[in-house]
Amino acid sequence: MRDSSLAPTFTFIGKPNNGKSSIISVLTMDDRIEVSPTVGTTTTANRYSYIYKERPVAHFYDTPGFERAREIYRFIKRVQQEENFFGNRVFYEFIKKYENDESFTKDIEILKAILDSDFVVFVVNISQRFNLHVTGSELEILKKIDKPVLILFNQIEESSFQQEWEQNLIENGFEEFYMFNPLQSGYKEIEQLFEKLYTLKNNDIDKRYLEFILQTHKTHFQENINQSISIIADTILEILQYEYIYNFKERTLTSQQKGKVLEDFRKKIFSIEQIGRKKINEIWGYHQVQIKDIQTTIDAKENLHLGLTKEKLIALGMLGGATLTSPLALFDFGLSMLGGAVVGGVGAYFVSDKLFLGVLQNKRLIYSIEKKNVNVSLILIKRSLEHLYRVIQHGHANRETIVIPEDISQWKFGKAFDFSKEQTKKISKIHRAFIEDKETLEAKKELEALLQTLIQKELVI
Repeated sequence: MRDSSLAPTFTFIGKPNNGKSSIISVLTMDDRIEVSPTVGTTTTANRYSYIYKERPVAHFYDTPGFERAREIYRFIKRVQQEENFFGNRVFYEFIKKYENDESFTKDIEILKAILDSDFVVFVVNISQRFNLHVTGSELEILKKIDKPVLILFNQIEESSFQQEWEQNLIENGFEEFYMFNPLQSGYKEIEQLFEKLYTLKNNDIDKRYLEFILQTHKTHFQENINQSISIIADTILEILQYEYIYNFKERTLTSQQKGKVLEDFRKKIFSIEQIGRKKINEIWGYHQVQIKDIQTTIDAKENLHLGLTKEKLIALGMLGGATLTSPLALFDFGLSMLGGAVVGGVGAYFVSDKLFLGVLQNKRLIYSIEKKNVNVSLILIKRSLEHLYRVIQHGHANRETIVIPEDISQWKFGKAFDFSKEQTKKISKIHRAFIEDKETLEAKKELEALLQTLIQKELVI
């Protein structure tokens, strides 16, 4: 029975390997539900829940396929004629008579799940032709269920016989069917599925259940977006303000020693990014699906295309004071290790390769982000949004590895993606605020608002 007055139960029935487990994995946002191409993987009626803030929102029964649907239908016809039993009563009678018969074990599991549910969803594979001899008994059983029933089309292979299925279902008295591919279903498709259920001939209580699910689902999705964006903003702030300090006793450091410190700094920046992405993966409910994440550091050669060229920086008025030593490091990102000018008589400044700044000061080598280079923030934002986009769009039923392509030309937020002039100037302003640690909280809010705009525009939701 339901353990919450606002948590309805849905029972998914249908033949093995028609996608029941995959669909439930999507609806519960949980990749731990077993999905297998092997026929008969689901042998009992398993109950899963969609949980939001430790509260059940909906329950889903994943059932095995009927094994003796024809015998069940014959029993139903007989008790209707002989005992005058109708509606769900016929299922109770069947269970009472055959519960201890091992040959009906799976069928009993299905019928119990149906009786314990508020809605029944019959999943069919429209990649196969409609065959009344194969499906007919199951359809007759559906007609006897005194609950809202929806027939869900799942196209598993390339071929599709949707029109044939629709025509035959209508001829057999069914009008409610809906297309749902769990491997290509984002949050919008999930909402549309529940909206379709809402249109069924349900009572007010059923509609209240579905309204609650829809509202919760929308809230949950937006909260996941908000939390992810907050993590991205925190990560960018931490990276821009991070300093790696290496103390040494020698009179000076060799180029090899400086290179080793630089590499340690790179790894730390990369680690900060990875920690943020791992948190985002957990927010979206990925526990078992592997993620082949971005493997390059932000100063890798291929990432330079994510930033702005010298010409664009000049056009946007972002060139002045780009570095304390040489503008070459900002544009060409060559290994510059320049002696630089002595600032205040305390140390020598030099620009390392790409986006980092090194300072020799009082027996310390300090590495940080090149503070005047807005390209750092532009690159971090694009890398972060690409990861978030791929995670959201993948879907929990898809057990293939989430892959962020090494070739950034294949990215949604790759080199073909351009920030508007206004967005770029806003990012430059945020970059300065983070670097100088001035009005940081307000700048973080501005960055989060910008990230919201960018991700919502690109997502198909």
